Amino acid sequence: MRRSFWLLAGLLLAVGCGPRIAREPAGPRLEAPARRAAGPVAPEVRPAGVVVPASERDRQVLLTVFEGRDAREAVWSCRGGQRRLGSLPPGGITLELVVEPGGRVSAVELASDTPAGYRGSYLATCLVREVRALAFPPSASPAAIRFEIELEVD
Repeated sequence: MRRSFWLLAGLLLAVGCGPRIAREPAGPRLEAPARRAAGPVAPEVRPAGVVVPASERDRQVLLTVFEGRDAREAVWSCRGGQRRLGSLPPGGITLELVVEPGGRVSAVELASDTPAGYRGSYLATCLVREVRALAFPPSASPAAIRFEIELEVD
């Protein structure tokens, strides 16, 4: 019986079922190398470069987009949605947008002089979303263009 006890105890210790003893590593701890995902590596995303105010020529080109049918329908639908929810404060909304050289809108925000009644309203949120979706013609400028437009909503 004693023999089988010691045999069983030795077997349990050999497979790691015995008391846990904290052991310090013999040398410096080595970190496992970072794994790379399979497939192509995504390009590094960098913030937009230089943003310049729109020249008069660029301003005229950008205004033609707002005179187009898509922009007018977007503004009209946003106005209609706001009217269904409640009345509109007097005045208009001024939007500041940044158009990248390729024609994509990278940023849209309300200008600081926009009346407080419009901030956080359905109309403001809708207009920001719709303006961001507009397609502008590519610019000859290598820099992004900052553009400001006032939209009358009365």
